[in-house]
Order: sequence, then structure tokens, then C-alpha cells
Amino acid sequence: MRRRRAAFDGNAAAEPGRILPLLAADAGLAERARNASGVPEPVHLAVALGRARAVALLASLGFPIDEDRCGWGPPPRTAALTGQLDIVRLLVELGADPTAEAPDGADPPAEPVPHDRTPLGWARYHHHEEVIAYLAGLSRGAGSPG
Repeated sequence: MRRRRAAFDGNAAAEPGRILPLLAADAGLAERARNASGVPEPVHLAVALGRARAVALLASLGFPIDEDRCGWGPPPRTAALTGQLDIVRLLVELGADPTAEAPDGADPPAEPVPHDRTPLGWARYHHHEEVIAYLAGLSRGAGSPG
């Protein structure tokens, strides 16, 4: 249990040099973590903590980057909601859908819900201008604005 917790600690996950030996020592670790219940979903946790390198590492290990597996909405929505342009871009580059809406019940309970519950809608709601510009550029078919 201690090894598993260490593997997904925010600091360890941000440093592939620390996590890769753990994975090498326990071939089933990533699979067990992907299928674990009752623990925060690692990709969402990495997004919420602003750990872009951890998001990339988890994606490379097969963790889903486009699913709501913990009730927070898809990871791009979490990144847009918190104004993390680097992580929004990374998720899109990794293939996540930048237009996926959060399902009912995935919105913060203390916040009013914007009409548009896509990542762009949440970025607009929280006035994250750089994220808005990036996502709006994608929706216009402009590719990855740079």
C-alpha cells in the first residue's frame, strides 16, 4: 500500500525518474491503479494539482484522459475551470475532446452552473482569457493556436 501511495503522490508523479522505478518493480501497479475504486482518479488529481508532467505520464501509462471517472467531469473541463492553459493544451494534444460537456452532477455544488458546460463555457464563466482564446480557436477550426 505504501508503494502505491508513493507512486501517485503529487511530487512523485511529477517526476518520471521517481515513478518509473516503482512501475518497473511492480508490473501490475499501473493496472491496479487504473481499476481501483474508492481512490481519487489519478488524472483528475494531477489536473487539479496543476501537474502537467504527471498528466502526460499517466496518459502514457494508459489512464483515460477524456472520461469522467470520479464525478468531476472530463479532465479538460477541470483544467479549463481552473485556468490551466498548459494542461488544457496537453490534454487536447493527447486526444481529449475539448468540447465534452460535464454530466449532470459534475459541477461544483456551491457554484451556479453556466449554460455552456463545456471546457470553453467554464473558462468563460471564470474569465480565464488565455484558455478562452485557445479553446475558441479550436472551435473555429484554427488548429492549435499558438
